[in-house]
Amino acid sequence: MASLSRSYYHSHRRATPFLGRSMGQHLYLIAEQNPDKEMYVFYADKERKTFKQMKEESQSLAASFLSLGLNTGDRIGVWGGNHFEWLVTYCACMQLGIVLVHIRMDFPLTTQKELLKKIGCKALVLTRTPESVYDSVCEIIPELRSCEPDKLKCEALPDMKFVVIGGQKHKGKSGTLHLDDLILQGSTSNNRNNVAEICLKINMDAPQIIIFTSGSTGFPKAVTHPSHSLLNFMHGDSHYRGDVADYKQPWETKFALIMNLAGVGAQMGALLPLARGCTTVVVSPAYDKDVLAKALHDEKCTDSFMLIHHVNDLLELPYLNTLDFSSMQIIIAGGSIISGALREEPTQLPK
Repeated sequence: MASLSRSYYHSHRRATPFLGRSMGQHLYLIAEQNPDKEMYVFYADKERKTFKQMKEESQSLAASFLSLGLNTGDRIGVWGGNHFEWLVTYCACMQLGIVLVHIRMDFPLTTQKELLKKIGCKALVLTRTPESVYDSVCEIIPELRSCEPDKLKCEALPDMKFVVIGGQKHKGKSGTLHLDDLILQGSTSNNRNNVAEICLKINMDAPQIIIFTSGSTGFPKAVTHPSHSLLNFMHGDSHYRGDVADYKQPWETKFALIMNLAGVGAQMGALLPLARGCTTVVVSPAYDKDVLAKALHDEKCTDSFMLIHHVNDLLELPYLNTLDFSSMQIIIAGGSIISGALREEPTQLPK
């Protein structure tokens, strides 16, 4: 009898069994099932991407990553605000088994430098905002200001080979490759077929992301999450439906993502479309209460994860009664103690 090398025991009763595939494999499946449905809405950027577009563009980006010599098990960091380039990089990494490293913007540069060195990132993707992100990275990688985009050699970070940047304003920044160019180049690359082949071979237990702790009890710690836990975190039976009797079906959810994608809380909004075939509205690059209120109203969002001050900000808007939040069904609030008064007050939101 052959011996088992790994096994699973699942004792929790739920209607939907765990998914036994990697995130990249599930992306291919769900994009095929919902090609024309919106996967992500980037509200402040006025950009909308269907499941098919996200799958195709991320596959093209992954093809360019292969051409640059990035392979399964390598690490790519993402640094910046919530934009398309953040999530298309996430989807590209899923398909290659590359570990996505979430760079927290609130860390001092000395800490960022130490973490990048410790993790051994081979590439860094910078989003279009904040505007200062390129200058910040140049303080860590001074060679960036004078090197060719494909010839980066950093003394402080010897593993770092490439820096990719998004946004038209940043096109031509010294030492950087541009994300739009990589997607375009990858769209006609023979490596697209190689990406699909690699994706089908990725083990669901392989590491997918690294998120750093806050560092409140010491130096920030790198926490690794595999595909299996991330994908099943938001799949199947909802763990936050509560007693809402008329809660929309999972694929009808329209989740408002407020938190920065580098944090743990934002994984809910980032992964819901992948796990459930629904839509996530990426509200703005950084938190803005007025943009949030307009996004909830305009996009008819149904769910969101908020900190207590986000809820208070909405309730204190002087023009609150001009907005329609009747589509909202679930607000998960956390980060501090929720008072009894606050738990009751949201029932006064306009309908």
